[in-house]
Amino acid sequence: MTALTGLLTSAASNASVLAAIEFRPQIAGVLTVLIGVIVLMGSIWLILSTNSGIRIGTLLSLAGFFGWMFIMGVFWWIYGIGYAGSAPVWVTGDINRGDLQSAGLEEARQLAGVEDLSFTAYDLVINGDNDEAIAEYATMASLRDTVEIPDVIRDETTQALYPNQLFENLDREDQDRVTIAAREAAWDALTPERKASLEEDFAAFAADRQLRNETVTFSEVASVATELIDEANFVPGDWRLLSAAQAGEAQAQASSDLLDNGFFGAASEFKFLDAYDRGGKPKRDIAPDAGWIEEHWERAKHKISSIINFRHPVHHAVVQVQAVVDAEPLPGEAPPRPVVDENEPVISVIMTRDLGNVRFPPFMIALGSLIIFLVLCYLLHVRDADVAERRKAFEAEKARV
Repeated sequence: MTALTGLLTSAASNASVLAAIEFRPQIAGVLTVLIGVIVLMGSIWLILSTNSGIRIGTLLSLAGFFGWMFIMGVFWWIYGIGYAGSAPVWVTGDINRGDLQSAGLEEARQLAGVEDLSFTAYDLVINGDNDEAIAEYATMASLRDTVEIPDVIRDETTQALYPNQLFENLDREDQDRVTIAAREAAWDALTPERKASLEEDFAAFAADRQLRNETVTFSEVASVATELIDEANFVPGDWRLLSAAQAGEAQAQASSDLLDNGFFGAASEFKFLDAYDRGGKPKRDIAPDAGWIEEHWERAKHKISSIINFRHPVHHAVVQVQAVVDAEPLPGEAPPRPVVDENEPVISVIMTRDLGNVRFPPFMIALGSLIIFLVLCYLLHVRDADVAERRKAFEAEKARV
């Protein structure tokens, strides 16, 4: 009875230990790696030691391990993976409120007043001739475009225009023709009450879309039409306007720093305006009408200059935000589109790029592993030379006898 009680107590204790490990992923991970090292590397060391002796087996195992670590370190170094260092990040150095003339970064003072231009990004769109920008920010959908097309009406319209054909088998131009005709048919099939409801919804949609267009920022326009920004040429000094896509990482860091420093209570309380940057490594600039030879020559020249340029020029960025008008959403409706409060100052987050050291730790692992590997190989060479010398002396002594 006592033995049975002790066995049950031991089983319960082991179960508790296993349960503790199960709920601690880091402990389970450490144990997995440790067991893997002991089983895999230990088995190789055991085989070599039984065949060659403990000293030689240990030297051979360590030489193989550090040779493998050198190869892995080289791959980690090239691709920036494995035991990598810190990734590049934007580091906020100053948060300026309202007056960039007093910014801590002297170069940032060049941007003072850039938010008070006599024209807006929407003016660039409607006064320009860029098709992409006009389609995105100066074109309004029609009421018919809001009508959903039932599959039955689409199939009937397809058969009427293209007998014995399926809509999916038509080319893009014919599909557009069928869609336009089917949308008209779907509109005619609606009841008067449904048409009135759609017209009311469309009025709200059109007002929201027009507000979106009129409050578009230069960075948002740059995402679809960089040419308009280049033609306007309003960015002072050596600063460059970042498109909304290019400024994504900087905006995310700026948002985090603004919230952490108590400038705003939530990200919904402000709107991103424009973002600028300067410095950094030169970017490749190839003319759109460049020929094959000129394009590849510029690519090769840029690649070579980037490789031989060991020093990284300082890279700055400025992200501007402004508080929005407080508007409570109506019950059951989407939040209203944010509109900046003109009475609030523009806040500029001034940042510097920290390039990090992603590849430095793998480089040190590869270098250290190579040195240890060469030392172990040298020790093995010295031992082989010593054994060969002893064997030669033994053979000579044996010949004399």
